[in-house]
Amino acid sequence: RAIIKSSDYLENEEYGPIEKLVKDAMQVSLNKDMGTDYFADPRGRLEKLKSNNGQISTGWPTVDKKLYGGFNRGELNIFCGGSGAGKSLFLQNLAVNFSSVGLNVLYLTFELSEALTSMRIDSMFTGIVTREIFKSIDEVELKVKVAGKRSGAIQVKYMPSGKNVNDLRAYVKEYSIRKGYTPDVI
Repeated sequence: RAIIKSSDYLENEEYGPIEKLVKDAMQVSLNKDMGTDYFADPRGRLEKLKSNNGQISTGWPTVDKKLYGGFNRGELNIFCGGSGAGKSLFLQNLAVNFSSVGLNVLYLTFELSEALTSMRIDSMFTGIVTREIFKSIDEVELKVKVAGKRSGAIQVKYMPSGKNVNDLRAYVKEYSIRKGYTPDVI
């Protein structure tokens, strides 16, 4: 409409209004998706969410209750806290909980080494505190191997600082190709 109207102005040698017409036209998006009309179809909205995504339990009923059932599949969840607040321990526990119910977990660490992260996970799977792990290596090995037979995979990968979203995307794609499956949880 702006172009057609502009041609009328051009024929009459009126150039001033053309700029405003074009600017106003450029502010209108061509996107047809106007979002979700919240009140229109609650049942359909919820059933679509349930069938497309579903939820993953954290493994802790109290946390699941606060999250209204757990984490939604396909969504990004961000954990924030100060240094030493327990973010890594919480996420390592989630990895163990998710793996224990058969989900394949890709645990990316940007701070702790793969070895330290794995040792903490050893402690969680075996119930042996980390300061006792080295004294009980045979027991840890046995318990971890047994847990591995009844659990989903856990892959621990350290990503050095400076990595970006494209690096992560490339790693996940390479992982999926090599393993033959896409991780359920990253």
